[in-house]
Amino acid sequence: MGKDVVKKKPAAKTVKSLQTKASVSSATAPTTDKPFDIDTFIKHLGGLGPGEADFSWGSGFDGINAVGHVIQTLLPSAQHIFGRRLDEFRQRFAKSPLDPKAVSESTFQAAVRALKKHKPVFFLLENVVGCRKKAKGETSSPLDHYLRVLKGMDGGYDVQAINITGRPLAEKRERVFILGSRCPDLTASDWARKSQLLEEVSKEMPIHALSCKVTPVEALRDEVTSWKADAAYHNEFAALMSKLSEKFKGDPLIVKDMKDRASSKLRAVRHLTPIQKANVDVIEMMATRSAEEARKADSSFVPYILADISQKASFGGITLNKTWTTLTTSTRLLDFQQGEILPATSHLEMLGWNKSWRQSSNLQYWSQSEIYDLTGNSMSLAAVTKVLLPLMKHVTAEGRRSLQA
Repeated sequence: MGKDVVKKKPAAKTVKSLQTKASVSSATAPTTDKPFDIDTFIKHLGGLGPGEADFSWGSGFDGINAVGHVIQTLLPSAQHIFGRRLDEFRQRFAKSPLDPKAVSESTFQAAVRALKKHKPVFFLLENVVGCRKKAKGETSSPLDHYLRVLKGMDGGYDVQAINITGRPLAEKRERVFILGSRCPDLTASDWARKSQLLEEVSKEMPIHALSCKVTPVEALRDEVTSWKADAAYHNEFAALMSKLSEKFKGDPLIVKDMKDRASSKLRAVRHLTPIQKANVDVIEMMATRSAEEARKADSSFVPYILADISQKASFGGITLNKTWTTLTTSTRLLDFQQGEILPATSHLEMLGWNKSWRQSSNLQYWSQSEIYDLTGNSMSLAAVTKVLLPLMKHVTAEGRRSLQA
C-alpha cells in the first residue's frame, strides 16, 4: 500500500500554501445519507418535457463518459456520431498551455477543427478552473485564448464561459464550461444564465455524503522498527512541524505521544513508509484542531474526518463531514474513523455513479489505480446535468428537430 500513495506537489501555484484547517462553515453544511440519483436530481431541477428531437452529438472522452451518460439519460434517442479518447495530460505545468506543442493546446485545436468541419448548432467544451489564470510571463490566460479563437470562427457563434460545481455531490470541484451557440432562440448567454440558475438551486440542496464503505485489506506484517526508519520518520515529522509552526504561532498544535498517533493505531497507516506515516500524523493533528473549532461553532456537530494523504500536510485537504473538494488522479482519502483508505469506488460515488452502475460495469477487471486515475480526470454527473439540461429543454421543445451539438 505504501507504493500506491504517492506524494506530489500541489496541482497549481494558486493552491493556498499551509492549508491547515478545514472550513468550519463547510464542515457543518447540511448533508444527506441518501445516495445520489440522477433521475431524481433532474426532476428537482425542473425535469424535462416529453418532447423528442433528432439530436446527434460528437465528443471527446473524459474517462468515464459523463457527458454521454447524461445525454442518454436526458434524451435516449440521441445519436453519438463520433468521439475520441483524449490523451492523458501530464505536462500542464511543465509547458505553457498556450505553447502550440503543449497537449492542452493541441487538444483544443483538435476541438476547433472538429467544430469547423461539422459546424454544430451548439457546442460545449470543458476545462479546469486553472485555465482562467495567467501563466507567468503570459499576457493572457488560456481561457482568454480559447474564447478569442472560438468567437473568431465562422458561423456567428455566441460564446460564454461559466463555472459549475459538482454540488450536491460529495465532490465540490468547480470546472469551466465554454458554451457555444449559433441558435438565436438559445444564445450562449441565455444558456449560461439558465445553467447558472440551476447551479444556485443545487447549492441549496443537502450534499450527498459519502457512504464511506471500506473493505479492510488483508492483514500485513508490521514493519520491523529500525534505526533508519525511525530517523526518517522523525526527520520528516520535524520538517513538517517546522513548516507549520508559523501558521500556528501562539496556538501550537498538540503533539500526541507516539502510541496515540495515527501511525500507531490506524490499520492502513501502519504499513506505509516512515515518511508517509509522519505526514499522516501531522495531518491528524491538524484535523483534530479543525474538529475542535467546528464543535465550538456547533456543539451538536459530530466530525467525520477524511484527509488526502497523497499531499504533504502543509498542502493537503481535510474535511469533516464525508464530503470532498477536488479529486485528482493521485488523491487517496484516509478515513480516520475506520483506519482505511477509501476505495476507488468511493471516488466514482463522489462523481454521481450509483451503486447499480458500479456493480454492472465490470469494475472487477479494473485495478484500483486505474479507477483512481479515471475519476481524477472525469467530470461529475451533477455538473454536466446542470450544463446540459437547459440545452435539452430547448431542443426537445415542440418544433425544434434535427439539431446537432
